[in-house]
Amino acid sequence: MLRKEFQKYENFVFDLDGTVWYWNKLIPGVKETILYLEKTGKKVFYLTNNSVFGPEGFAKKLSSLGLKTDSSKVTCASEFLLFYLKEKKIKKIFVVGEDELRKFLEENGMEITKDPEYVVLAQEENISKENEKIAVELILSGVPAVGEAKGRAWMMANEIKPGVGVLIERIEKTTGKKIEIVGKPSQISIDYVKQKYGFNPKKTILFGDELNSDIVFANRSGWDSAFVLTGRDRIEQAEKMKEEKPDFILTNLKDILE
Repeated sequence: MLRKEFQKYENFVFDLDGTVWYWNKLIPGVKETILYLEKTGKKVFYLTNNSVFGPEGFAKKLSSLGLKTDSSKVTCASEFLLFYLKEKKIKKIFVVGEDELRKFLEENGMEITKDPEYVVLAQEENISKENEKIAVELILSGVPAVGEAKGRAWMMANEIKPGVGVLIERIEKTTGKKIEIVGKPSQISIDYVKQKYGFNPKKTILFGDELNSDIVFANRSGWDSAFVLTGRDRIEQAEKMKEEKPDFILTNLKDILE
C-alpha cells in the first residue's frame, strides 16, 4: 500500500540515473514500486538530464528492464537541447555527444557540421579528444555553445564515469567562455516540461538523487520533491540545503510503500 503522505499525488515523476537505474540495471525495489503505482492508477513519468538517447530510446531501455512505458512519458536532455536550439532558430550545429543524440537532432531538423551556428556539449561515454578539440576551436572563434547539464558523475552499474559537467567545466576553463546549461534545473527545462505536460503542481512529485538539479527543479516548478539516497548525493548535504531542501528523504524508492 502507498504511504498516506504520498496518496494525494497524481503525477509521479522519476529521475533515471541514480534514482531508477544504474544505467544497465534497475535499483533494487524500483520495479515493484513503479508497477504498484501504475496498477493503482497513478501516472508515472520519467525526467532525465541524460541525452544518450532521445525519448524513444529511453522508453525502449526502460521497457527492456521491465518498466513498460512509451516516449510520451519520458522527457530527456535531448529534448531540452532541441527546444533551446529551435527557440533560437538555430539549424547548423556541431555536437560532442552520442550517436543517438546526433540522430535525434538530425531527425528534428538540425544539420550537424564543422561550420556551425552553435556548439552542443552533451554526455559521451568515451569523449573523443578530436571532437573536444574542434569544439574548443569553434568556441574560441566566437561560436556560442550550449551544454546538456552540470552533472559530474555518471553511474553505470558499479562504475562511476565522468559526467558531462566535467567536460563543460574543462572547456569553460580552456576557452574562458561561459556555457549555458539547458538541463534541470534551468528555466529552459522548467518551461519545456510545463509546456509538454501542464501538470497540476499540487498533484505532482519528483523523485531524484541530485539536490542541485532534481530537487531544485521540482521546487522551482512548484512541485513537491523526494530526495532518494541511491545516487551520488548524501543526506548530510540535504540537511544543509536551502533551495535544494526536499519535502521527503528516502533511502530507496520502495520507501513510499508501507
